[in-house]
Amino acid sequence: MNYKAITKTKHLNGAWKPLQSFNFASKTTLIALTLGELADAALTMPVGLVDLGDERYVFSALCGLLENKNAFVLADGSWMFPFVPAMISSYPFKYLDSEDGQRVLCIDESSNLLTNRSEGRPFFNKDGSIVNDFQKKVDELEKIELEMQRGLKACEILKSYGLIESWSINVKSSDDQE
Repeated sequence: MNYKAITKTKHLNGAWKPLQSFNFASKTTLIALTLGELADAALTMPVGLVDLGDERYVFSALCGLLENKNAFVLADGSWMFPFVPAMISSYPFKYLDSEDGQRVLCIDESSNLLTNRSEGRPFFNKDGSIVNDFQKKVDELEKIELEMQRGLKACEILKSYGLIESWSINVKSSDDQE
């Protein structure tokens, strides 16, 4: 994936296409969850905490036990259940840290969902103002970002009370290999 910040300079004549398939996530086995979607996720998939490697944890959905095989993405590219994690349904957009530490809205430029304004939904009007349709998407993504930050904070609190304990999963395949 090749995420780049969405800017008026670079994307004035650009546009995006709505997500039509979940094939891009077919090899993703762990998906970060927002605090607000945790209850819905737990109804359809295993959830837990994943160590981000810097003593921070994130709520996550386990979507497969085999490496590079998401059990929730079907052969036709559809998602197995009505609930789809926000980090998946919001693709190709994602908030990332810029070089100066600011959170910026980015788009995966390697996706087939970035296009020109004649083939998709424009980001900006010709005068540089944001298109209403894209503003709605930005608002949705900002809510997801806030919920993700709330989840990270909740994990910090759980950790501060010593309520997070590491454990591993060992899975045997059909040929008895772990």
